[in-house]
Amino acid sequence: MWAIRRIHTMKQAFSEPVQSVILDLVPLIRQLFAGPYAIAVAGSVGKKKDDSFSDIDLRAYYDAWIDDESLLSELKQEIDGKIAGWAMKGVLIDGYWPRQIETIDTRLKSILSGANIDPDPCIWTIGGYYLPTDIINNTIIEDPYRILANWQDQLRAYPCEYKKAVIKKYLASAEYWQNDYHYQSKVLRKDIVFCSGIAYLLVHDLIQIVFALNNAYYSGDGWNLNYIRSFTTAPQGFASEIEKVLLIGDANDYARQRETLCRLIDQVKQLVHKQSSQQDQHE
Repeated sequence: MWAIRRIHTMKQAFSEPVQSVILDLVPLIRQLFAGPYAIAVAGSVGKKKDDSFSDIDLRAYYDAWIDDESLLSELKQEIDGKIAGWAMKGVLIDGYWPRQIETIDTRLKSILSGANIDPDPCIWTIGGYYLPTDIINNTIIEDPYRILANWQDQLRAYPCEYKKAVIKKYLASAEYWQNDYHYQSKVLRKDIVFCSGIAYLLVHDLIQIVFALNNAYYSGDGWNLNYIRSFTTAPQGFASEIEKVLLIGDANDYARQRETLCRLIDQVKQLVHKQSSQQDQHE
C-alpha cells in the first residue's frame, strides 16, 4: 500500500516561460490522478540544455486515473486548451505523456538487467525512445511518493549487465557491416541512399558503444557529439571524425567515408577489448 503523502512542490525555479507553464498546467495535471503520481519536465529543458529553439516536454507518471470520468474528461480538455493557448503565444508544449508507474517499473527492470535493451518505437524519434535516458534527465516538479526519485536512484550506478548488452548488440552490427561485401559494392556503385543510410547506422552503433564505455546512458537523438567531447574514453578526435563522415561532399567520397568508418570501428573495438581486459584483471 502506498502511504498518504503531502504534496511536494518543486524545489527549484525554472527559467521563463517554463516556470509559468508549470504553474499553469501542473495543478490541473495533478488532479487527473488517484493515488501515487509524479510530474516532471524532460527533453532539453530536463537536460538543462534548452535554448530558444526548444519546446517544453512534460512527463506524468500515475497509478490510476480518477474515477470521475466526467471530471477527468473536463480536466483533459482544459489542459489541452491551455497547451493550445500557450502555442498561440509561441510557446510549444509537447504534451505531458501520462504513463502508468507499473509499466515504467517493468520496462526499466528489463532494460537494466540487459534482458531487453532495444529502444521502444516512437514516431517522434529517429532511433527509438530510450527510457533510461528520459528518466535520468527528468527534472522533478512534483514527486510526493518518491516514484521518479527511486527510478533515478536505480540509474545512478551504470549497470554492468546493461553495459555488456549494449556493447554486444552494437559491436555485432558494426563488425558485420565493416567486412560486408554489399557495403563495398554499394560504395563502388555510388548508391546514395544505401551509403547514406549505412553511414548513419554505423555512426549510431559507434556512438552507442562509446557511451557505454564511458558508463553513460545514450543521450537520445540530440546532443550526441556534445556529450562525446566530454568523454575520457573514445578514439582520438572521435567527434570530429564523425562530423567528417556525415558531412561528406558528394558520392565520390563514399570510399573515403567507408574507410574512415572501418578505421573507427577498429579503434572502438580496441577500446572495448582494453576495458574488458582491465575489468578481468580486477575481478
